[in-house]
Amino acid sequence: MKSIPPIQPTLSVPRTCGYFSDRQWVFEEFGYEFVRPQVLDELLAAGWRHFGIHFFRPRCPACQACQPIRIPVKTFSPSRSQRRALRKNTDVTLEIVPPEPRLDTFHLYARHNQQRFKTNASPEFYLWGLTDNVCQTKEFRYKLNGRLIAAGFIDEGITSLSSMYFVYEPRYAKRSLGVFSILKEIEYAQKTGREYYYLGYYIEGNSHMSYKNAFKPNEIYDWETQSWWEFLE
Repeated sequence: MKSIPPIQPTLSVPRTCGYFSDRQWVFEEFGYEFVRPQVLDELLAAGWRHFGIHFFRPRCPACQACQPIRIPVKTFSPSRSQRRALRKNTDVTLEIVPPEPRLDTFHLYARHNQQRFKTNASPEFYLWGLTDNVCQTKEFRYKLNGRLIAAGFIDEGITSLSSMYFVYEPRYAKRSLGVFSILKEIEYAQKTGREYYYLGYYIEGNSHMSYKNAFKPNEIYDWETQSWWEFLE
């Protein structure tokens, strides 16, 4: 990586994989307190993700199921179902602000966490992982009749935009707010002249991850060749 000072990643302790219970996951990781936008571009292009100062990418033995996925925003075109998600939410307003601790966002995060993962929300993760950030980050706040119903945290590079985390109000699940938020973030990337929108990791066959392939065209990162390829099914 050209712009970032030399880093010495370490390997995490193997743990049971959060996606495949019969496998273990291991992460290559390092800590960094401030990352310039051009450095973030390089890290994203090499498959890195982060929460707060903690940067990581998978290095699992005998498994490469987690594949970084990105969308070249200049050639993106929404599908018919994605356009329906836009029409469903014409009454939703979007506010883009710097991230900071907000009670309404945390309470939304807590409800979403309980509904999706059946676990209690972590105030510590919300604070150090999402609001106390090391990159140029924005919070996308989606409101219905003045009430917060979804929130996304987005990292900004020079040429890249990266979706870091997204939560929504469970009782509005039929609105397809996850799809809607991705479309609005791609729109923001287009308007601000970015080239790529990073969606995190794609995992084939996993319902929480495989939806990302519905946004086309897209590219998948190959861990062996360390290069990006058009995703062809």
